[in-house]
Formats: sequence, structure tokens, C-alpha cells
Amino acid sequence: DVSVSSAPGDAVHAVSVDGGGPRAGTALVMVHGLGTGSGIFFKNVGPLAASFGALHSVDWRGAGLSGRPAFPGDQPHDLARDFLVDGLNEWTRQHGVEKMVLLGHSMGGLVAAHFADRYPERVEHLVLVGPAGVGARRSRFQKGDSWAYDLAEKFWLDGYTPAGVIRALGPWGKRSVEGYAARRFGRALSDAEVAALAEYIHSVNSLPGSSERVMNQLLGPIAQPKVPIGPIVEKLPMPVTYIYGESDWMNPSSGAASAKKCIDGKCYVLPGGGHYIFLDQPALFNKTLLGRVRP
Repeated sequence: DVSVSSAPGDAVHAVSVDGGGPRAGTALVMVHGLGTGSGIFFKNVGPLAASFGALHSVDWRGAGLSGRPAFPGDQPHDLARDFLVDGLNEWTRQHGVEKMVLLGHSMGGLVAAHFADRYPERVEHLVLVGPAGVGARRSRFQKGDSWAYDLAEKFWLDGYTPAGVIRALGPWGKRSVEGYAARRFGRALSDAEVAALAEYIHSVNSLPGSSERVMNQLLGPIAQPKVPIGPIVEKLPMPVTYIYGESDWMNPSSGAASAKKCIDGKCYVLPGGGHYIFLDQPALFNKTLLGRVRP
């Protein structure tokens, strides 16, 4: 773990694997999405690490198994953004990661995009997997159309998070996570893998709340980006790759449109999966990623 500041609990955790692959001087740095942690890439770490000098799956500052520094709600967008980018920068800096292929999933894609914008000289290739916040999302409902939507919007604006709900539910929270994992991943993973993943997701979301609160600062209701990353990514000097599952709710067409505007952009929409395409189709995901970034 790496200390980011002198504040209590302000440390960033990561899982690192030595690779010894053909890109010996380059590390693959992976950033998870909201409500998970570095362990979410458990089906990908081994196969991908073999192609790089090292692989680092980094927990957000204040998420996963990282520490839980105080992060008050209702922060301006840029402070919320910097809270996460600074954590990733400090971990990579202290571990001497100067050149990287940077991969971000979902909200981690938003973090990765802002990191690449701030430190373009350190990112050789940016990979965005089902990223949040590429562009404005078309809402299916307007206020007053649906009581369920109105309630969800209120919870969002009031700062509620999925992890907060899990903690509030106590033992029922664990059961809800187990049920979700079985429904969502039961076809792609073994029973033992589903059980372990559910235990992991529940454990990291049971820890005290911290950076999960950035969700409401970086995104408006519901998953509407306050500052879309598409225009930021499209100005970057390095190759950019978008990867989606065909049923990803993050809207693959937004990534496809953005990739066309990048200096060297590609967008892949993989069959047989959704928002967690790297778990739904790990072999296909790994092959697609390496085919694009490996020399």
C-alpha cells in the first residue's frame, strides 16, 4: 500500500504481478469501476500479465481494499475528480511506473481518461472498457413520467450510493449481493467463482464509505456525466481503445463515435456479454485487448 497524504487511512492498495513479457518496459495498470475493486479482474490478471513487464490492478483511493480517508459529499466536480486521479498518480509514482497501458472499467474509465489527460507522457495507450460518462445519455423518462425514476433521481441527488444501501441492509445486504452475483454471473462463472465474487463485492462495500461518494459529484441523475470524457479523450495524443460487451448498458455507440474522432481510435463490441465483458467472455476480451495493444 502507498500513502497518498498524511490523513488517517489515506492509502492506496493494489495487486501487482510481475510479467516479464515482450513489453518489459511497460506496465498494464487496471482501474476498476464503482462498487468493486482490483479483484474484479481475477479472470484476466494472469493471461494479461504475461505480455507486460508488470500488471497492477489498483484500488481507487477510498475504495476496494484501499484506506477510507474522509471524503465529504457535495464537492465540486473537479475536486472529486482530483481526489481519484491524485490517488492513482501517487501509487504509480511511488512504485516507479513511468510508462503504462492504462485500462479503466466503467467509472474507472472516467478516472483513467482524466489521468491520461493530465499525464499524457506517461500513458502509451488508453483502454476504456464500458466507460461511464463518454457523452450525454438520453433519458428514458422525464420528471413526473415514472415514480420509480423520480425516486431514484431523488436518492441520487441526496447522495445515496449502492454501497450505502448494502451497509444499511446488514445481513440482508449480503443476501442481495449473493442473489445479484448468481443472476448476473451465473452463466459465465463457476458456482465457486460466483460465491467468491459475491463475498468479495460484499466485503469491499461493507467497509466505511469514502470515495464512493464521488459518483454523485462526477455524474448527475442517472449516470449523466457532468463533464463528458468523450471530448477530452478525443484530444489525447496516444492510441485509445474502447471495448464493450454487446449488451453493455453504457451504450457502445457513444464509444464508437468517440473512437472515430481520436488520433488512433478503435472500438470493439464483443458478443456474448455486457458491462462486465472481461468476466462474461474473458478469453475473447483478453485476446481483443492484447491484439490491439501488444506489439
